[in-house]
Amino acid sequence: VFGDTLTSSNRYYNNWIAPYAGSIRRITIKNTSGTSSGASATTVNFRIVVNGGLVYTGSNVTIVGSGYNQYAIEDLSATDATFNASDRIQVGFRTNGLWQYAGASVSLEYTE
Repeated sequence: VFGDTLTSSNRYYNNWIAPYAGSIRRITIKNTSGTSSGASATTVNFRIVVNGGLVYTGSNVTIVGSGYNQYAIEDLSATDATFNASDRIQVGFRTNGLWQYAGASVSLEYTE
């Protein structure tokens, strides 16, 4: 399991300083290994930390598809995970089983 706890370690797949104020609107995670052999994860739970404080814990999102097409998407409202310019943002995840070689993207909406 990758990203199973909320720490400042490299278990986060995204960690950045916000250039502008805004909010996180979508998180997507996708299998990049091309195989689901041995994979047992069926759900993903996303978490967002701003300046060291947990601001969002999503529901369990079902992983769909197979092979290179395994993915999970969570859409957020404009008020679910907001941040200010120069805030430190970390987006992490945990699964209910094995999930290796995952790639992720985060969609942002800037308000300034």
